[in-house]
Amino acid sequence: MPFYNSLKPLLLTAVFLVAAWRASIAYGKKETVQLWIIIGIGAVVYSFINDPSGTLATPGGIINALKQYLSGIGG
Repeated sequence: MPFYNSLKPLLLTAVFLVAAWRASIAYGKKETVQLWIIIGIGAVVYSFINDPSGTLATPGGIINALKQYLSGIGG
């Protein structure tokens, strides 16, 4: 588990950057449905990496993962 915890910030950042990159491509092509699908898949993958048991236990796991990420940016 310590190995996973050491890689978790890298995995979370990679998932966020890939989803943002793919979403920006869809936005540039004016593909709104594909944009929201990419954002949704990115949020689900992000929440599974952040807290697998919490994501499966609560439907608000995605929102909690987003709040944790945003609070981590602020300091």
